[in-house]
Amino acid sequence: MGENKPINKEYMVALNLLGVEAPSRFKEKYDSEVRKQKEQVLDQIRSRRNINQSLGQALKLGLHQEDRIFQLEPGITMNVPEYIRGQCKIHNLKIPE
Repeated sequence: MGENKPINKEYMVALNLLGVEAPSRFKEKYDSEVRKQKEQVLDQIRSRRNINQSLGQALKLGLHQEDRIFQLEPGITMNVPEYIRGQCKIHNLKIPE
C-alpha cells in the first residue's frame, strides 16, 4: 500500500458489510484519514467557512453522536456533539436519527 495513495473508503464499507476485519495497516491508515477529516470539518465549522456544507459533513462523519471534547485553548473546551447539534439548530439543518 503506497503511502501517498488515497484510501479506498468503499473497501472498508464492503468489509464491514461482509463482517470481515480490515487488515491492521489499512485500518490504521483509514482511521488516521477519518480523524484528519473530522479535524478539518471542525476547523471549518469554527471558522464559519461554508458552514452548511461543513455541518453536513460533520453529520455524515457522525460528529453529532461522538463523545468528544475539543480543547480550544488551555482551560476552554467544547463539547463537540452539543456544539454540532446547536449549530445545526441555528442553521435549520435536520439531524439524522
